[in-house]
Amino acid sequence: MEKFEEKLMDILEVDELHDEDILEDFEEFDSLAILSIIATVGSDFNKVITVQDVKNAKTIKGLKELVK
Repeated sequence: MEKFEEKLMDILEVDELHDEDILEDFEEFDSLAILSIIATVGSDFNKVITVQDVKNAKTIKGLKELVK
């Protein structure tokens, strides 16, 4: 999960993340970030998620749940 957090920090251009952080609050959380998250989950975790999955996740913890 640490690898996923590191990738999320790169995508969202932040130095730290907390499980309770709300995705919509990140300045860099946009359609490109969503596509980057989907690509990362697919290539690194061999899971298929959708744009709606990412939007429904709402928080960093929600995103982590998608890759478990």
